Amino acid sequence: MDFRGVTAVVGRPGTGKTTLAMRIAHERLARGEAVLWISLNEDKDLFLEASKGLGYDLAKAEFWEAVLTAPESFWPHLDELALKLRPGLIVVDSVTPLIEGPEGRRYLFNTLYRTIKPLGSDVVLIAEADGPSFVEYIADNVIRMELELTEYAVPERRLCVVKARGMPGGYCKQFGIFGGAGLLTFDELKPPSRPHVEVKTGLAIEELLGGPLVGNTLILGPPGSGKTRVALRIAAAPPPRAIG
Repeated sequence: MDFRGVTAVVGRPGTGKTTLAMRIAHERLARGEAVLWISLNEDKDLFLEASKGLGYDLAKAEFWEAVLTAPESFWPHLDELALKLRPGLIVVDSVTPLIEGPEGRRYLFNTLYRTIKPLGSDVVLIAEADGPSFVEYIADNVIRMELELTEYAVPERRLCVVKARGMPGGYCKQFGIFGGAGLLTFDELKPPSRPHVEVKTGLAIEELLGGPLVGNTLILGPPGSGKTRVALRIAAAPPPRAIG
C-alpha cells in the first residue's frame, strides 16, 4: 500500500475506493506524516465516524470540506494549503467533478507539477470508473477497484494494480472490508501458524494411515457413505495432542 507519487484509485460507487484511501492515510499518520484529506461529498463528522468504524484513526488528518467548491477556486486554495501544511499525503475524494472539463484538467495538471510534486507530497486521487481517463494517464500508479456478486449474491472484491511506478503492475488482489479492521487483502488473513495435532479416533482408518489423524483432514465420499459419522467420531475423540 506504500505507493508514491500520484495514485489514481478508480472504481464504481461502493467498490471500496474511499476505504482504501483511508487505510493509506491511516498508515501514513501512524508513521508520523502529515495528511491532508479533501472531501467533495461528505463533512468531517461523517468522515471520522466512518473511518473509526473501520478501525482507522484519522482524527489527526487536516480535513477540508470542499463540498460544492467550484474548480476555479478549488485548485488555488489547494495550492495554498499544500504550501502551508506541506503534507506527506494529500487525498482528494473525489476528483471527478473537478476535471470534467478541459479547464479543470489544466488546473489539476498545474497544481500537481507546479506545487505538489516540488513539495514532495504524495497524492491519492479518487475517481469514478466512468470519469475522465485523464487521471489514469497522468498518474504514477493506477489502482482499479472491482466489485461483483456471485450467483449466490456473495460480494467478490478485487484490487487491481494496473500500473505502479518503480514496482511491478498488472496484478489483482482479492480483499474484504471488515468493521473494526478496515480493508484487508486475503493474503493478509492468513491464520497464525500452529503446531499440528494428532487425533486418535479409534477408527479403522487409523490403521490404513499408519497412525492417528494429523493436521487438516478432508473427508470425501458419495451421499450416505458415512462422512458425517466419521466427522462426529473425530469430534468426540479425546483432546488432541500437539506435535512438532
